[in-house]
Amino acid sequence: MAKRGEVVGQNFVELFVPEADRAQVFADLQEMLTAESEQNFTTQVLVIGRTPITLHWSARPILATDGKISGIIAIGQDLDEGAQPVGFEVGPQ
Repeated sequence: MAKRGEVVGQNFVELFVPEADRAQVFADLQEMLTAESEQNFTTQVLVIGRTPITLHWSARPILATDGKISGIIAIGQDLDEGAQPVGFEVGPQ
């Protein structure tokens, strides 16, 4: 398992999504940011010591008090293992 210090501040998509799926994930996230609404998508995620797993994501932008987008919060369900929620939040560092 990767240590927190190894992944904090890193680009989640570039670090954990297989290269073949990255363009679609970036497009899904861009659509969410443009619409400023929730986006649902499914992708493979790389996990140390395991084969890639399939996660279904629900992601939405985090809005600051001034209404501008300040980050993204997401939760994913592992479709390969049943209901194993995982999540991430991306915001200012």
